[in-house]
Amino acid sequence: MDNGYVVGKLGTILHTTDGGMTWTPQSWGGNRTLHDVDFYDEMNGLCAGDYGRILKTSNGGAYWLNMPSVTTDPLYGIQYVSANVAYCVGSGVILKTTDGGESWKKLSYPGGQLRSLFFVDQNTGYVVGKYEVILKTTDGGSTWSLLHNGSLVDYLSVWFRDAFTGYITGTNGAILMTTDGGETWTTQYAGTGNRLNAVCITGANTAYAVGERGTILGTLDVGVGVRSLPPTPKTTMRVFPNPANDRLSVQIPVPVSKGTLWVTDVAGKPWLQRDIAGSPVTLDIRDLCPGVYFLRLTSDPLTETVKFVKR
Repeated sequence: MDNGYVVGKLGTILHTTDGGMTWTPQSWGGNRTLHDVDFYDEMNGLCAGDYGRILKTSNGGAYWLNMPSVTTDPLYGIQYVSANVAYCVGSGVILKTTDGGESWKKLSYPGGQLRSLFFVDQNTGYVVGKYEVILKTTDGGSTWSLLHNGSLVDYLSVWFRDAFTGYITGTNGAILMTTDGGETWTTQYAGTGNRLNAVCITGANTAYAVGERGTILGTLDVGVGVRSLPPTPKTTMRVFPNPANDRLSVQIPVPVSKGTLWVTDVAGKPWLQRDIAGSPVTLDIRDLCPGVYFLRLTSDPLTETVKFVKR
């Protein structure tokens, strides 16, 4: 899937149509921090952010409209469950829309400062938040059950593979897993104490978690835990010198018969592209402005990215 969006501070919305190789900024006329974005299809999307901000687009982000909100609390998570029904959670609030985001109403729930949600279908959903709060609904948000709470960590993200299997991540490297629809949760081995901001299940046995200090975790063995990848990503591609002035040498230990090297800045804008056949490769970077860049290799058998600094 090549189409994607990210949101962040100062009202940032970025859009990619090439699998993350390049990113295009989108504007909505504001600078409030946005915390989450979700699309029902290629055209219809919703964003949630600070001060109860909810944005909606019906044309793939060409225009974003401010929707009337019923709260001024920060909103951290938003999700479609159908073309018309979506939910949003935040600091002390759960919201629901039944008209595609045009209007929202508050739902009653046991309480808590909430950070993330995931619905497995139109009726069954989970919400997590500060102080180990885990909530569940089986009737489309009409009622919520408190499955768990505590005081040691904050839960920041929740994702389900199906009706039974799901993950939660949070502060202090917390990873929990359920295989019975949230009735019980087991702690998984993370190998880090870093804050884990988000978790995503991408296949039957594949999941990823990301967090502070560049932490990236992954698993290929759902049921054992998010531990198969190291806390910091390793690469076989080497660049030197780093920092570099005029030329950058690229060493690729794995045989590559055909591939492409891309140099992009931190915003995703491409500055240099070169087709390669073998290694080593020397890139002329004299025309780049000083700063931080990413060098990405796309080829068969591998795709890798490394960071370098241009002096």
